[in-house]
Amino acid sequence: MSNEGNMLEQASKRYREIQTALQNLVENKKRLVSQLHENELVKKEFQLLDGDSTVYKLIGPVLVRQELPEARGNVDKRVEFINDEINRLDNKYTDLEKDLRKARDKLIELQQQNGN
Repeated sequence: MSNEGNMLEQASKRYREIQTALQNLVENKKRLVSQLHENELVKKEFQLLDGDSTVYKLIGPVLVRQELPEARGNVDKRVEFINDEINRLDNKYTDLEKDLRKARDKLIELQQQNGN
């Protein structure tokens, strides 16, 4: 295989790898957004409770009593963490999109040089 053909194959492989990474990021973000919605729903439910309401947390097969302020704090921290993760994925997605454009341009350039 010629050097140009090898370079074209490597560029094509790099392009596919970046596409796969972007698809994985999209799937991860979907999962996180779903978790975020679930936790926001829990937050809204907590707002409807009185201060002396009993809250239980499922730990394995057991329901364990939890103080309402502690439960609210846990959900708030979880929402904050999920939002941070979504922002991190968004930034990574933007970077990978730039890499994908560069890889596509390089692939097109190599194809034109080879006359394909």
